[in-house]
Formats: sequence, structure tokens, C-alpha cells
Amino acid sequence: MKKIITLLILGICIYACKSSNKSDASSTLFNYEVTIDKDLTNLPALQSFCFGTTTSDSGKYWLMFGGRTNGFHGFGGQENFPVKKANTYMYVFNTKTNSLDSIDVSYLPKDLREQYISTNMQNRQVDSFLYVCGGYGAKKVLLDTLWVTHNIISRININQIVKAILAKDSIGIRKAIAYDKNDFLKATGGELYKMPDGKFYLLVGHNFKGRYADTNKLSLNYAVQTYLDAVHVFSLIETPTSVTLDTKSFQTITDGLVDTLTQFRRRDLNIVPSVLPNGKYGITIYGGVFTYASGRPGFSGGNPFRNPIYIYPDSSNPYKIDSKFRQLWNVYSAPNFTMFDSLNNGMLTTIFGGLGDTLASNIGPSNNLPNGPDSAAFTKFITTLFYNNTSGNTTPIFSQNPMPHYVGAEGVFIQASNLPIYKNNSLGIVNYDQIPVGKTFVGYIYGGIHSDSTQWNNVVTKDTINNTILPLNITYPSNKVYKVYLTKAATDKK
Repeated sequence: MKKIITLLILGICIYACKSSNKSDASSTLFNYEVTIDKDLTNLPALQSFCFGTTTSDSGKYWLMFGGRTNGFHGFGGQENFPVKKANTYMYVFNTKTNSLDSIDVSYLPKDLREQYISTNMQNRQVDSFLYVCGGYGAKKVLLDTLWVTHNIISRININQIVKAILAKDSIGIRKAIAYDKNDFLKATGGELYKMPDGKFYLLVGHNFKGRYADTNKLSLNYAVQTYLDAVHVFSLIETPTSVTLDTKSFQTITDGLVDTLTQFRRRDLNIVPSVLPNGKYGITIYGGVFTYASGRPGFSGGNPFRNPIYIYPDSSNPYKIDSKFRQLWNVYSAPNFTMFDSLNNGMLTTIFGGLGDTLASNIGPSNNLPNGPDSAAFTKFITTLFYNNTSGNTTPIFSQNPMPHYVGAEGVFIQASNLPIYKNNSLGIVNYDQIPVGKTFVGYIYGGIHSDSTQWNNVVTKDTINNTILPLNITYPSNKVYKVYLTKAATDKK
């Protein structure tokens, strides 16, 4: 579920982060460059989809399914998520030959056919398996079509299902997937992680029932959403052919506050793995929407969240809300990339494009951030958030080069397979210190919502303040692939 509020474009600035105070910022110098890949050109245009890569051949094949084939959904009317715009195919893309194969969902087990065409399923690849849960979409019940958030978690053997899709082998496709059901996993717009201790974390999101924007309380599809207001922790009992939820393992992490006050009332956001001050691994929740707005209980809200939440697995104090840092950049779900800088004891989380925040208007030229039009939303910003484990401070580092287009929202980052992984962690956090000086290819960006301007606008609208007509701008899903390079400069670190 996506709602884009009135936002302020931040522009692009240069921030060469070389601080003598290592408690406040990394003393690294680096920059990103994002360019269109002219070889990988035969992909479907998707946003809010599931993604995985084969592991048996260095990521030769990409697997995509679910999500939407239209752009931003809008706010009015009853067809914000039209059935005909749901992605009803599972795609396999060969990165070596630029060829695309697909099957429709009729090849899947019956229980999965509707879930696998839903939008914003939580999904996470772990080794050769892709774990998928939740998602929002249409479900046929007798003669009616209801809109629901699904309660299924599944495990896909990526290598096996890719082989079966290429062969159009329906039996092989079904054998590649194991699944279970439980309402504890009913969520959309959150994120899913499997931590090194084997436990799964379903982080925030919401349970949306009904057709988006349906305000008729007598309708079977009257829109009601319930935020998780929590992180759900659970374990799976896994065999080569099955997954079963261990219901005895269910736990929740939350601040315990009601929905109108909690910091966990979030969805559509960036959630990333992190190296904790004690050397263990945790999760950081950045941005997300929406704070509670009176007058519209349970449906929509006001502003995005600005304070990060740090999740500490297996701790007596399992979370911390960072009131010292206010995130004003790239607050919406977008491609992201994580590295650990051990010399400066800090995490480097880079978010590419997506959407900005209204309170960015509070940041003026003194911060090298030029003011922009009040109605802006999409951004080309590439922002790295450096969190220093020693001081607990976060410093934003802005790439000299912007994204080439207003793209990124609900897209994916596909990390290069040959990067140095910090202590071989299972979460894919890269060892920044082992990145060589110079230009390094670090991954691809694919899919997401593409916009031709900062503000979405699918109807002719008048700006009453400036007495002008806002230009028509209908967004659409991207089928482009972008190459991402990181250029690391030599530093004076000793």
C-alpha cells in the first residue's frame, strides 16, 4: 500500500565526508555513479515485486514475481489497484543472453496463485532459498472478489524453480515451493529477515482489508487497515520438502504504545541489516509511513517517521528509538546497500532515490541543500547514512552524482556477487575496508516506480498558491536496469 504525501525535493549536493571527529562521521571519501545498463534490456516493467537470484551460477538467472504493472496507485476512486494491473507471471531472466522466460500462476499450488500476484509481499533471499510472506491483493470468495492481506509464508528453492520454469515443468515448480499459513504473518509493506541465529523477523507493515479508498461502510470491500505496530519474531521448522511455523516461538518487539502514539506504526520503508556495537548483528528501521492523523483512525495518517529504530536480537532491551537523528531523505522503500567500516566502527547504509520528506523544507542553504517547490515528492538523491557505533551519532553523506531519473521507489538493489562480505556474514553486509581504492561495480538497480518529475499528478490540477496549472505526470513501473559504481578515494587514515 503506498501513499505519497506532499513532499519537498531536496536537490543534489556534494558532501565529501572527511571528518577529524570520527565520533560524528566516517573519515572516508567516496561517491556513487549510477548509469543505465545498455545490455540488460529485456525485463518486465514491475514495482513492489519479489526478487531472487540463482546461486549455482553466480546469479546468472533472476527470478521475479508478484507486484504491479502500473505506477503510483493514487488516492481516489475504487480502482487504485486494478486486478488487470497485477503481475500474474513468474519471470526468469537470463543475464548472460538477455532472454526472458515466464509462466503464469496456474502452474502454482492453488493456495499460492492469488498470493503470488499480490503486491508488496515481504521477501528475503537466504542462500538458495527465497522466503515470501503476506502481500495485498484480490482473493475470490464464492461469487465475490475480496481484497485481503495474505497469511501464507513460503520457501522457494530458487535454483530448482528456475530450472522448472525454463522447462515449463509444473510438477517441478510445485516441488520447489513449501509453505504454511498463520495470521501472525499477515502483513504487507514491511520487511522480512532471517537472522544468523535462525529466527525470522517480520518487521512492521500493516494488514489491509478491503478495496483501497473504499469508504462505503456497507461494502464488503470497505477499506480498513491495522498496523502491526511491532516486529514479529518466529521460527520455522524446515525439512527439504516442508516448512512449518513453530507457533511456540512467536514473540513481538514493540514499544507497547497504542496505535496513535507508537513509533512502530510503519510501512513502505527501508529496513537494513547492521553490525551492532557488540559485534553481533541487528536490524535498523529507517523512515516509513505514516504517523497517526486524527479524524482518519485506522486508515491513513499524517507524516513519515523520522527517527530510526534499532532492533537488537536476543537482547533484554530488544529495540532503541534514535531521537537524536531525523531522517529527511529517501524515507520510502527504495534500493539500498549496506557496508561496515570497521576502522571507523560504523555502518554505511546507502538508499537510492525513492521519496523525500516534507520537513526537508527546514533544511536550508547552510546545509548545502537548496530549497525547492513545496509540492515535490520523488527524489534523485543518493544518501548514505553513516551510523557510528562508538558515538551513536548518524551523519548523512550525499553523493555528488544523483540518480539519472526519478526512480527507485519499490525497486530492488541486486548486489554484485564478488564483493568482500564482512566476516562472511549471512546478511550480505559488505566490508568497506576491503573495497579497493578506485571505481568498483557494486550492483544493479532494477524496477520500481518511475516518474518524469518530482510530483505525481494524473489529473489536471491548479496550484492555488501560485495560480498555475500543474503539469500532467502519470507514473509507470520501470523495466530499466542501472549499474551502480562506488568510487573510493585514497584517504589519510592510519
